[in-house]
Amino acid sequence: LRHALANPQSKAYKHLVARCLQQQSDELLEYTYHFGSSRNMKSWNAPISLDGFVSLNPIFECVKAKVVGLFRKHGGIEVDTPLLSPLSKRTNPWNNPVRLMTHSGCVVVLPSDLRTEFARHIAMNGVNMMRRYCVDRVYREEKVFNFHPKQSYECAFDIITPYASSPIVDAELLALAFEITNEIPRLREKNMRIRMNHTQLLRAILLYCNVPKSSYTELFANIADYIEGRISKFQFHSGVTVIMEKSRSSATALIELLLANFLMSGTRSSVDDSSLKSLIRGKGEAASLAKSALRELETVVSLAHSLGVTCPIHIFAGLPISYDRASSGGVVWQLIADLKPNRSAHSTVLAMGERYDTLLNEFQKQAQGFNQNIPGRVISGVGLSFWLDKLVGALDMDYMKDCRAIDVAVCVNGTRAPLKYVTDIMRLLWSANIRCYVVESATGAGDEARDLAKLGALHIILVAENGALRISSWERDRFQERHVTRAELVDFIRKLRTELGNANAIDYVSQLSNSSAGGNAGYSGSGGGGSSGGGGGGNYGRGDYSLSTSASNASIKSSYNPSQWPNVQVVFVVHDKLTANLRRRYENQVTQQMSVTLSQFMKKESVIVLVVELPPVTVNAIVGAINPREADKKETEVEINNVIERFPKFKRYITEITDEIIDYLTGDKATIVALYTISDSYYRIII
Repeated sequence: LRHALANPQSKAYKHLVARCLQQQSDELLEYTYHFGSSRNMKSWNAPISLDGFVSLNPIFECVKAKVVGLFRKHGGIEVDTPLLSPLSKRTNPWNNPVRLMTHSGCVVVLPSDLRTEFARHIAMNGVNMMRRYCVDRVYREEKVFNFHPKQSYECAFDIITPYASSPIVDAELLALAFEITNEIPRLREKNMRIRMNHTQLLRAILLYCNVPKSSYTELFANIADYIEGRISKFQFHSGVTVIMEKSRSSATALIELLLANFLMSGTRSSVDDSSLKSLIRGKGEAASLAKSALRELETVVSLAHSLGVTCPIHIFAGLPISYDRASSGGVVWQLIADLKPNRSAHSTVLAMGERYDTLLNEFQKQAQGFNQNIPGRVISGVGLSFWLDKLVGALDMDYMKDCRAIDVAVCVNGTRAPLKYVTDIMRLLWSANIRCYVVESATGAGDEARDLAKLGALHIILVAENGALRISSWERDRFQERHVTRAELVDFIRKLRTELGNANAIDYVSQLSNSSAGGNAGYSGSGGGGSSGGGGGGNYGRGDYSLSTSASNASIKSSYNPSQWPNVQVVFVVHDKLTANLRRRYENQVTQQMSVTLSQFMKKESVIVLVVELPPVTVNAIVGAINPREADKKETEVEINNVIERFPKFKRYITEITDEIIDYLTGDKATIVALYTISDSYYRIII
């Protein structure tokens, strides 16, 4: 086997790799992988229970949008990193990378961080200055076999500059991290703080205590395990003692220096009171490095406070972050908070900042080995990484209620529902910047309401088969339902738009009124009265914006001058005889609700409004069946007969209304005819 793997060009090697890749999984493995991926998507924080993908994804999107918005405010552009990269010595083994094999036998790894491949891209493409952000998944190998690798969402922000390390850049990243945490109100109550270090300070401690370079990796692993709470202080002390057996220095002195932790207040008194006092007051290379590192830390902390960072900043001398990536010197830090309910538990790391100048220089030398045209240049990089999963886990329930996928849902009931009405409602909601969701239900059992509530729907607009409208609002942990007319529906949408903060949305109502008064309200060329038995597409071929037109006129605008209107005559074609007062009231109602549309016609025009007592569906069918330019032709009679077949109980009434319409349309004077139904305050115009 070793001989076969030694020669990738041999048949034995290719046969071995092919056989490995031909393995097929069983159903149990498919289930465990699905179970593992679903488990990874849920929150790691026990007090917050999230109901799977349905309710979790809107929360992720809400938090992600806030983070990306802050990244863009600081000048970042989105740059994605490759999904796969070859396994090399620069792959961080601490991250437990997920190893994969290609068909050629090459071992590649899934991204365990979003920074390494970005640094390679910067070095190999000669980029001198950039601010980038990326929000993507990173993977870590699980200790248990046959489970999906552990995945989490990392938010990375990097600043590339053509000069050496600058304190203002480090301070800006601290301020950016603090701004992100301010978007999560609950974090302010969780003892949020920053622990910071300088790689030169850590190097000074290692030189001062004569720690062998070959033991750096093992020592850093012990420090990281102790900080994260994976080992006790006794175990940490034992591990350091074993490392320092070959050195003449005391393990106790090294531990005291590594665990030095003090609040950086801007003065040297806090430093002098710590265990670093003996190192700073000494002489030699170690003391010089420590003094220089502390001066730079003081500068960064002072600038961070000037940029608005108010949380405490502690210096932790043994913090071993990115020592290899910034061995030439750089500020590293972690943003931590006490998120776990157990007070004795260790703090949770929310974000990390690092400098990786050394990594960039290594990639640049590697690129120059392949391409000598790449010039050697000074390049510096500093990055910030946030874990989106932990930010979501820090949310409280009140904040999570505001993170929803939709605001309003439209539920269509019946097999022959008026789909044309539904499209009008959808356009009206979209124009008001209200997120809506459409569900078709043939049974109307109401099971969709629970699923829509999980998506965050506060209101559900129910459209019945006969065109009736109901609004179900989520109140007191259940839906409260009420019947509404079309005018009331638009008033409800306008009020909802104001509540959701969309006051600057486009006034779609006025636009539709203008368009319906123009060419869109005319004959569309399809005899829609009864030629189609479908769910509503053919039955509503005329007046595409019928719902919005009638609804838009429900609000009267005083800017329209009635003296410039055309001659309007209201004709009542109703069953019962109306009193004079009732007639005047209906006439005022018609004039007011049609004011926007009437103002679009010229003064010399003549408009006849027939007031009827028909459902809007029947009114649409009548208007769709009549071609105003060929009202007296046989085709119109055929279409009207189709309408009568659809609505047989209104046979005599439809015939009477049709005769009135044809009389006005075929008269000597060109007349514009409109139908107005008083039951729903709804109208259509025939021009």
